[in-house]
Amino acid sequence: MANLQPPTKDNTLNIVDSFKMELNAWKHEIDSVLPKDMSSDIFMNTVINAVQMNQTLLSVDRNTLKTSVLKCASRGLLPDGEEAMFTIRSENLNKSKKDAKGDWLKPDWHPTAVEFTIKRKGVQKILYRYSNVSKVVSHCVYKNDHFKFLAGDEERIEHEICTGERGEFLGVYGIFKFKDGGEPIRDYMHQKEIETVKSVSTYKETWNLWHDELSRTAILKRMAKKIYVSMDVYDDQDYKMITNEEKPNETPALARPAASLDNPLTTPAQGNINDDDDYEDIF
Repeated sequence: MANLQPPTKDNTLNIVDSFKMELNAWKHEIDSVLPKDMSSDIFMNTVINAVQMNQTLLSVDRNTLKTSVLKCASRGLLPDGEEAMFTIRSENLNKSKKDAKGDWLKPDWHPTAVEFTIKRKGVQKILYRYSNVSKVVSHCVYKNDHFKFLAGDEERIEHEICTGERGEFLGVYGIFKFKDGGEPIRDYMHQKEIETVKSVSTYKETWNLWHDELSRTAILKRMAKKIYVSMDVYDDQDYKMITNEEKPNETPALARPAASLDNPLTTPAQGNINDDDDYEDIF
C-alpha cells in the first residue's frame, strides 16, 4: 500500500477545486437526506472548509469521505468541529507482524479512511430536533466539588463546582428535561466507565487533550440511547440514527407520550450511513 501524503502547497488549489466539483456532483444525494430547514449551500460550504482545514481527507478512499458527508447531512449537522467533524482512520500495516528475530515490528500507520464523528453539540442538536427533550445538561465532577446524586422516589442531582483546585476527576453526569413536563432523566458515569470508553477509542490522543468535553459527549450519547428505547415515537431509521441498534418490537410499558416532531427526518440515502459502535464513535 502506498504511503499516502497530504497535498502539497503547489497542488492544493487544484485538488480543493477538484473536490468542489466532486461535491457538487453529490448535491442531489445531499439534498435528499438534508433536513428541510437546513441550507444546502451552508452545509456544502462547511464541508469545503473542513476539507481545506484538513486536506489529508482528500488523500484516502474518496468513497469513505462521501459516506461521511452523507452521514453528516442526514443528521442535520455541520462538520464545523463543534457539531461534527471528519477524521482520518489509520491502519497499522505491521499489526501482528514480527521480524526474523521474533520481535514485534514497529507500528507503520497509514491513513485508510474518513470517519464521521458526532460531537457533544451535535448530540444536543439531534436531541432538540428529533425528540421531546427541552433541555440538556452535562457536567464533569471532580473530588473537591460538592456533588450528590440522590436516588429514590424524588431523584435529583446537587452539584456545586469548586472554584479553586478541583482535584481528581470522579465522573460525569447528564440531565434531560422534557417538553411535556415529564420526569427528567438523570444519569452518571463514574471514572472507570469513562476509562472504558477511552480504552476502546481510536482517538486516545484527543481524549488526553479534551477529556472533559469527550466525557460529556459520552454521557449524552448513552442517555440518548435510553430515551429512544423508552419513547415509541420514531421510525426505524430515526431510532437507529442515535442508537445503532434495531428498534424493539414491543413498546415499553412506561413509554412516554408521543412528542411532536416539527422537523421530521427526511428519508436517508441508501447504504450504510449509521454510526459506528457508540464507544468507538465517541469523540
